[in-house]
Amino acid sequence: MNYSSILNILKAPVWYMVSHLPEENTLGQFGKLAAVSLAVYYASDKLYCAFFGPLSKIPGPFIDKFFYEPEGVLFSHIGKKSIRYLDYHEKYGPVIRVGPKTISISDKTMLKQVLVTEDLEKGPVYSILQNPGNESMFDARDKTYHKNNRRMYSPAFSVKYINSIEPIMRSCTEIMAQKINSDIERTKGDGEYGTVDVWYLFQCLALDVIGESGFGSNFNTVGDEDHPIPQCLKKNMNGAAYFVSHPWITLLIAMSGLMTITPLATHMLEIVKDRVEGRTKRREDILQIMIDNERAKNGDKPLDIMRIARSTVMFVIVGSETTSNTTGFAIIELCRSPDTMKRLRDEIDAIQLPEGETTFHQDQLKNLPYLNAVLNETLRLDSITASGLERIATQDSVLAGTVFVPKGTIVNCNILSAHRRADYWPEPLAFKPERWLPDYEHKPALDAYHPFSSGSRNCIGKSYALNEMRHTIAMIIKNYEIKPIPEEMEASKNICGFLTLTVRSGSFKIQLKPRSA
Repeated sequence: MNYSSILNILKAPVWYMVSHLPEENTLGQFGKLAAVSLAVYYASDKLYCAFFGPLSKIPGPFIDKFFYEPEGVLFSHIGKKSIRYLDYHEKYGPVIRVGPKTISISDKTMLKQVLVTEDLEKGPVYSILQNPGNESMFDARDKTYHKNNRRMYSPAFSVKYINSIEPIMRSCTEIMAQKINSDIERTKGDGEYGTVDVWYLFQCLALDVIGESGFGSNFNTVGDEDHPIPQCLKKNMNGAAYFVSHPWITLLIAMSGLMTITPLATHMLEIVKDRVEGRTKRREDILQIMIDNERAKNGDKPLDIMRIARSTVMFVIVGSETTSNTTGFAIIELCRSPDTMKRLRDEIDAIQLPEGETTFHQDQLKNLPYLNAVLNETLRLDSITASGLERIATQDSVLAGTVFVPKGTIVNCNILSAHRRADYWPEPLAFKPERWLPDYEHKPALDAYHPFSSGSRNCIGKSYALNEMRHTIAMIIKNYEIKPIPEEMEASKNICGFLTLTVRSGSFKIQLKPRSA
């Protein structure tokens, strides 16, 4: 029996009533009957989709057969869905149904097929994240548009350019070291250790680096504890997670114009104005690429400065949140594993710091086996893409030759779950950087490892991010003794996904003291 036959059976009572209406029936009665007909049609469609449709055999929570599970009405409830999906995959398997027309996958063959081989289009969630009519390279769904934009921005992420901004990374990292020393002195009391919120400082550092390297303007957030931009960024991420689960709210916010009235947007607007109007010098960076591109498109028309500013906001968010959170998780994992921290410190101590400086050159760090292993393992175990990578099937497909996916199905690539599967990674929940070293007994499952996505939509800033994380971690390990705070270690277990993986508190404090020469 096909779909049409089932719908006709379910709707038969309604059409029978319509055909037997008394002649004196009023217009109001017709209206009521029409409403009943629509309700029955909607219900029958839901029932068919849940129990007879192409996805009906895929396991998952019962409620998700009928409704896409929202995060919750209150902001305090957001961030839990991505963690809940880990439990769902553990319970139901590598392919689960999480909505009437939505599935989540953690099978490595399927992930490669979706992200690389078939290179499916980004899903509708990215439309929610866009500013209306002003999509960016990160949230654009059209593959041609993305390809053209990626080609345009590639010079700003080339090896040559990343090498050229090394002084900026080192300078910003040295300023952070000065801030750490100041915090130690201010909080150490009678002991030698002081308390430092490294999670917050890493976020500030990432903001300052992307601001200076990409837009020619250091935000100076590291030295300003009351700077509005870090808090603005946190609210943006929390709010974005909420909007993704409640798209109708996004429309209301967009119509009100509130999305652009934030300290970050205001600050970026001023930076763009200064460059466009010649108050700051031209330099070859992300901002200049945006301006030149707009000029090429507009011809003699005035530049849409607000459009450029909105695009810069997306670059700032993507370029700071992911990097800082990964660095924070690396320090958390090292605090949980003293032996791992000692091994990393031994490797870093074998390198000589430049005379009178607190940071290394990237040539000294980029090939350190254990430092890179620590980063790889952090990116595996604490994968920032907590919410998954959403794609949509633009035609009928069969995943791994076993799961039929009809056109229009939303496919969530659950990278975090794939990174934690026991059949891919021995002791999957253990932090073991050794698994990335050549002599380890089990080779890493690289085909199940996608920390920067894969395929045409992989992260353009991968090398940029890795360099920044190496600089930061090496500076901390080289210059400070670290003492974990038990309460903070316990609180760090409470993780959530505000689009990116983070600690619920948005803070992680440790005790530090300068190491003796």
